[in-house]
Parts: sequence; C-alpha cells; structure tokens
Amino acid sequence: KIVIDTAVETGDDELIMQARMFGASNETREELAEFLKQRNDLVRLKEVLYGLAYHKMHVGNFRKSVEFADKAIYVASEINSPPVMYPTIKAYSLIRLGEYKSAWESLQQEIADPSHKLGQMMKNFGMSVFYMDMSDYERAREILDIVIKQSIELKRPWMERTV
Repeated sequence: KIVIDTAVETGDDELIMQARMFGASNETREELAEFLKQRNDLVRLKEVLYGLAYHKMHVGNFRKSVEFADKAIYVASEINSPPVMYPTIKAYSLIRLGEYKSAWESLQQEIADPSHKLGQMMKNFGMSVFYMDMSDYERAREILDIVIKQSIELKRPWMERTV
C-alpha cells in the first residue's frame, strides 16, 4: 500500500504500474489483469496471468488455474512469446480435476525443444505427475530421476526439493 501510494504521488505511470504489480495481492491481481488488458499491456498481462494460474493451482482452485493458464497461453501467442511452463501448470490442474486426456494434450503443448531447457524440465515433471496418477510409479520414478538432473543443471533447487 505504501509503495503504491508513493508511486501515485510521483505521477509516473511506469512507476505506478511497477508498484501495482509488486504490491498486488492475489485477490487484486485479477483486477490488475483486467486493468492491463484494458491498457493492452500484454507483456505484463502475461506475467500476471501466469502468477494467477500458478497461485490458483497451489491453493487447489484447479478450474481457475486452467482458465488463467489458457489466458496466459493466448496472450503469449499474441506477443509471439513461447509460453514456457504454462501448459504444464494447466496439465497439473487438469490431472487434479481428473481430466487426463486434456492434461496429456496440454503437456504435448509445452515448449520443450532443446533451446528451452526449463520447458523440458517442466514437461518431464508434468509427465511424472501424470504417470503417478495413473499408478505407473516405475515410469514416474524414471522421469523424476531426469527431472532431478535437469533441476541441478538449471540451478532450480525449488524443483529438486519438489521432486
């Protein structure tokens, strides 16, 4: 609140936007997304939508997570930005909803070519979750071994801890 108020006092639109993005709670991020959409600030909108998809997934609101992931994927395509991680977040939520065919299709949309190593790691993680839900624990374990190696290579300790 203080950061936003101070930015407003400056009258600098860019600083105000940065403060709003930094200071937004998850509840007000939906309002911020609408504001960014109206301003046609698609780069920031994509970032906010990603955060909403991720947050909704973590709090168990999987339907909303899918909705925000779809919006983030659409905005990413509008600005010609590969939507790395969004398809896997969507897939994870779809798995939790029991929508396995759609989850698998979403995983196939992950940006996982050789130049997108983070996307490769995320897709592998999503596939391991998929196989665990299918009770194919051996296949899931084999993929998780790969994810651990990828997380170390990419210096992503949060993924290593998750695995």
